[in-house]
Amino acid sequence: MDVASLLQRPEEIDFGKLAQVIVMWMQRIPHSGARRDMLGKLTAALAVAAATPLMDVPGLDGRAEAASVPEVSRFDPATLAHCEAMMPHLRRQGDVLGAGSTLPTTLAYRRIAEQQARLAPPGIARDRAVAAYAELTQLAGWLCLNLGNHSAAQRLYDDARAAAHEAREVELVTYILCTMSHLATWQGKPRVGIDHAVAAASWAEQSGSSYARAYAADVAVRALTADGQAARSQEFLDREYAALQAATADQGPSQSWWYFYDESFFWSTSAQNALKFQKADQALVATGKALSLSDQGNLHERSFRLLFRAEAFARQQNIGRTYSA
Repeated sequence: MDVASLLQRPEEIDFGKLAQVIVMWMQRIPHSGARRDMLGKLTAALAVAAATPLMDVPGLDGRAEAASVPEVSRFDPATLAHCEAMMPHLRRQGDVLGAGSTLPTTLAYRRIAEQQARLAPPGIARDRAVAAYAELTQLAGWLCLNLGNHSAAQRLYDDARAAAHEAREVELVTYILCTMSHLATWQGKPRVGIDHAVAAASWAEQSGSSYARAYAADVAVRALTADGQAARSQEFLDREYAALQAATADQGPSQSWWYFYDESFFWSTSAQNALKFQKADQALVATGKALSLSDQGNLHERSFRLLFRAEAFARQQNIGRTYSA
């Protein structure tokens, strides 16, 4: 069987054994630096490849996922509470260790939450379980997006939005619509991104959450920026900053999914906007503020901000600073 036919049927590949064979072969390479470089690339490639059979099945209910979670016959409040408690940790794990290492665990917890939602008695318990399922489904979609599987991310986001509506979790609906806007803009469909951002803003007003209003404005800025709408994107930047100040002033608890969103995120979005409209000086100021306020442990966001700063230096033809950025 040739390589092309293998790639057409990834579900028939045992990626664990394949990795062992490749590693044994690579041990014959005498230069240790070359081995390390190839092993790093192999790790990233196998993470994506191993997830492919799961992501190619509608709803991600493939045999690998089903085998990892035993079926249960009754609702267990402690199990649901554990799923809820794990979500913030899974989000941060994705930021630090990457999507490939986080997706399998997220899918397993998603399956557990799905079982609990199916078995929960009607009322508050079932709404909680459905909301947990919705949030874990959104997180799985985000991880798929970072693995480059946009079609799987879209399916998961659609499923997550429907579940969040079913649970009547308005703030979660807002957040999911925001991530759908981000996905559309990332795919080069900014006007679809604007549609989702407008819907997110509408639900955000009903949620009463300043974080929801601010982030809905943020994704609108990114979509409008990508669509080349300078004046409207600036208008939404102003809206975002005002809502963010209100959120920061509120000392009450916020939903766990907003952990990443703070003033540094606003300045990062401002930098993207400035770069789009040829304002390198403003972009440098914005990236400087974003980096100074960043959570150093969030490698995902920090990497993007360093790239924005490097691009701003390049726009100024300051090549030396570009490489040192």
